[in-house]
Amino acid sequence: RFHGGDHRPWRYDNASEAVIRQYLTMRYKLSPSLIAAGHHVAETGTPFVQRCDLVWPEHAANGAADPTQYLFLNDTLVAPIFDDPDPKSGMANRTVWIPPGIWQDAWDGSTVTGPKVVLAVQPAERQPMWHRKDGGFVVMTDSPGLRIEEQDWSELTLELHPSTSAMVTERTLYAAPADGGREKATTHLALRTDGRGKAALEITEAS
Repeated sequence: RFHGGDHRPWRYDNASEAVIRQYLTMRYKLSPSLIAAGHHVAETGTPFVQRCDLVWPEHAANGAADPTQYLFLNDTLVAPIFDDPDPKSGMANRTVWIPPGIWQDAWDGSTVTGPKVVLAVQPAERQPMWHRKDGGFVVMTDSPGLRIEEQDWSELTLELHPSTSAMVTERTLYAAPADGGREKATTHLALRTDGRGKAALEITEAS
């Protein structure tokens, strides 16, 4: 959506409202990662929505500086399409700079290796998105609800994409907001790969 437009889903047709609901549900499934990213911003100043040349400055002249695409929560490349879809096919397209590494299309599961520029083609209800395949690590909840304080984080889902090379991906999980936001319990997680086909997941006891 654009700022200044009508943001109320119920003012649109049923099909549009269903698409909006889908993305809102997706966002709130990521609430553990969003809360952690908020703490990370406060501690380091690093935003959780990043233009790609902030991470890969050496590729700024090749497409990383494109302000219409961004990296979300470290592991998801997002490239919204702003043009209307073709009235006959219902599809729209745009060019996207793919960062270094292996990236998996969020919709069809196909992978692409960057850095390179690709043409993304999607129907109106899908924005082009890719997940980091080599070392990606996302913490999610399956608890329903569009209010974080009503979610149950006693069980969480870890979506892991072990790398084929030796590397460590670390994440910190913070307790869900409760008691006026005074809860400070944290859990540290690390995904370690040795470059020889083995991966290990470390989860600390909550502090």
